[in-house]
Amino acid sequence: MVGWSGAVAPAAIAVAVLVVPGLLVGRAAGLRGLVWTGVAPALSTGVVALAAVGAAVAGLRWGLLPLALATALAVVVALPVGLLGGGLGSGLRGSGRLAPGNRHLAVGLSAAGGLVGGGLLAGRRLTSALWDPTAVSESYDAVFHLNAVRWVVDTGDGSSLHLGRLTHPGAATSFYPAAWHDVVSLAAMTTGAGVDVATNATALAVALVVWPLGAVGLVRAVLGRRPVALAAAGALTAAFTAQPVATLGWGVLYPTLLTNSLLPAPLALLVVAADRSRTVRARLGALATAAGTLPGLALAQPNGGFALVALALPLGVVVLWRTSGTWWRAGRRVAAVVLPVLAVGVSVTAWAVVTWSASVASARDTLWPPKATLREAAEQAVLFSHLSITHPVASEVTRPPLWLAAALVLLGLAVAVRRRPLRWVAGAHVVASVLFVLSWAVQTPESRYLTGYWFNDAYRIAPLASLTGLVLASAALSLGPGAVRRLVRRLGGLVGPWRPPARTRPLAVNGRRRAVPAVRLVPAERWAALTTMSAALAVLVVLVAARGQGYAVTYGWLYANSVATSDTKYSDLLDAPERALLDRVASEVPAGVMVAGNPWNGSGFVYALADRQTPFPHMTSTFTPARAVVAAHLRDAATDPSVCPAVRELHLGYVLDFGTYYLWGGDPADRDKRYPGLLDLATAPGFTAVDSEDGPDPSQGPVAVLYRIDACGAITPGPLPSSS
Repeated sequence: MVGWSGAVAPAAIAVAVLVVPGLLVGRAAGLRGLVWTGVAPALSTGVVALAAVGAAVAGLRWGLLPLALATALAVVVALPVGLLGGGLGSGLRGSGRLAPGNRHLAVGLSAAGGLVGGGLLAGRRLTSALWDPTAVSESYDAVFHLNAVRWVVDTGDGSSLHLGRLTHPGAATSFYPAAWHDVVSLAAMTTGAGVDVATNATALAVALVVWPLGAVGLVRAVLGRRPVALAAAGALTAAFTAQPVATLGWGVLYPTLLTNSLLPAPLALLVVAADRSRTVRARLGALATAAGTLPGLALAQPNGGFALVALALPLGVVVLWRTSGTWWRAGRRVAAVVLPVLAVGVSVTAWAVVTWSASVASARDTLWPPKATLREAAEQAVLFSHLSITHPVASEVTRPPLWLAAALVLLGLAVAVRRRPLRWVAGAHVVASVLFVLSWAVQTPESRYLTGYWFNDAYRIAPLASLTGLVLASAALSLGPGAVRRLVRRLGGLVGPWRPPARTRPLAVNGRRRAVPAVRLVPAERWAALTTMSAALAVLVVLVAARGQGYAVTYGWLYANSVATSDTKYSDLLDAPERALLDRVASEVPAGVMVAGNPWNGSGFVYALADRQTPFPHMTSTFTPARAVVAAHLRDAATDPSVCPAVRELHLGYVLDFGTYYLWGGDPADRDKRYPGLLDLATAPGFTAVDSEDGPDPSQGPVAVLYRIDACGAITPGPLPSSS
């Protein structure tokens, strides 16, 4: 354990990498204000991921230099967009009362206050739940993601076209979206932090900086410069748990965490592009900038692109309906009919092509059993108790409702339905909720045509409702009080007519009555003070009310998935004794010598944590002939003549034996049983135990052992990992 102070430097590098390039590119594209800062991480991620691909093509080692060169090139490409758009951050929909000076300062202070307040609350919860910067997720995908970062650091190749070579050695091209791993590798290489520390630091950077900035930027585009809405948006990032906790506690889905956190950026730009009060040039500039966010979305995790389509669909329908109606009333009736027909035809064709592509078809074939009834899933969608299990087993939990979030979202829905510009947000929230219900409670062949883009996985889909819910909750806090006042006034009218209080018109000096303005204008300084106080009150309400069992259970679930204890059954993949032995491997195994182990018992982390290569870096690694021999027959090295040639080819000198308690208590598909050659090494000739670690009961013998392979003689260290 190093304490969270040890994660400050890599977290700062991760924030810089995820924000600074996008700020430069966004400014060149004409963005300003909160939309600019909200879009920056999405632009940055695209620059990072494409820079890594370009560096591999150019033969450059991945690092800050290729990133700097790519940022400069992206700024040059963005300059024409800025000239076209003429300043995309100006003229956005506002409250109609704002003026320069103190009022703009109030807007900025309100947004900053919400971000700080929400960040402190969420940060305290996340750092407690993640336990320590050295903690690793006790989950299936953690082995791949941490080893993938180590592979990028060792090979200097962060290309998304090559990252899949980690588990498919020898492949010419093996695609895996590498944006997450590129950012983490930069944090590790720049600061010298371990892969585990850099991973957790980057997760915090995404959850506490990228996601809140995007959320505030989206609320700015949708609701305008309303200080209460902007302050609430930042604070509310701590009031929803599906984003970011679901993706940190299940999977672990680091790339999905990143792509979901980037999702508000293109949505905000599409809202700007749909604003008819702006010039055509500005709207086209917004569309061009939105296109610039897509590489980051896709190379973080491609399902982010599908999520964008799903959430933007209601907005597209509104724009299409509005445009066709305008053309019809203007007498352009042929065009008004052709446009929707053409749009529907193109959309259906694109959907069919994508749906039947090999990658989407493969994702659609991922099967999960329903975890709730239809009614239970619908209740969870309404009460924001997503992913709750009524009768939990193992690591599952029953999640109580998030009452604050649920109440604000319901009020926000009522407000959105009555306000035409916000109706698409209500539609997007319905889409997100329906997708969750289908993935959590239905899981039929028909429903998978809608949820297959996310591997039919509710843990990937549930965070989408947090995004739409946050916008609705912000609308509830900023617009709800006025709506309630109007409702009370109308209800009072049922009892008796409502009249405004009479106002006397004082006489002027000359005896004539002075004209009294219908609306008294509030001085800028007083307005700034009032709105800042209102925003602070909104933040306080959120931070005080966003508490209770719903949060305790969810963050406790994340803690259980992160902590390494001495109880193997509690720490599902890597327990404390195993981690203690891994921390000593680097001093006991020469560099360039491989260490074998069954990845299902946690020994696969040896590459990420000890920087010693392993022939089995993930549960689904492709077996070359030599790897297949080792997995099946290594324990017979002293008697089987086929084993030692394979051992020498791999430069394999050591084996980790972490026992037979495997992830999930054993793989239902029996993939954990592909390694019989790594069992019972204590009684196999030709193996020497060089280090071990006892469990809670020393009388039971060691629970983690490092063996040296002596049956094949001295092993020559191999070359350092390469991307080829």
